[in-house]
Amino acid sequence: VDHLSERSQALGLVNIIRKTSLGLEGDTLDGQGFVNALIQFGFSLKNTTVLIIGCGGAGASSAWDALESGASLVGLFDSDPSRLQPTRYAH
Repeated sequence: VDHLSERSQALGLVNIIRKTSLGLEGDTLDGQGFVNALIQFGFSLKNTTVLIIGCGGAGASSAWDALESGASLVGLFDSDPSRLQPTRYAH
């Protein structure tokens, strides 16, 4: 991997590698899948509060993309306190 997306760099996660004009880029797309599913079912995240239960890879990526999609607040819960690192979602 030559570089990471902003999301992957901040979250420390990669689950896809794609070829770009800058070389191979690592990214994580679980959150985009989460947000796209909500949109397909008629939900909008703009100015909403979202609760993410489970802050492993998919949960962390979903929190990031919820904020990117306009959520005003994202609450995080995980039974493993070491996964709760709110600063990793700030951007």
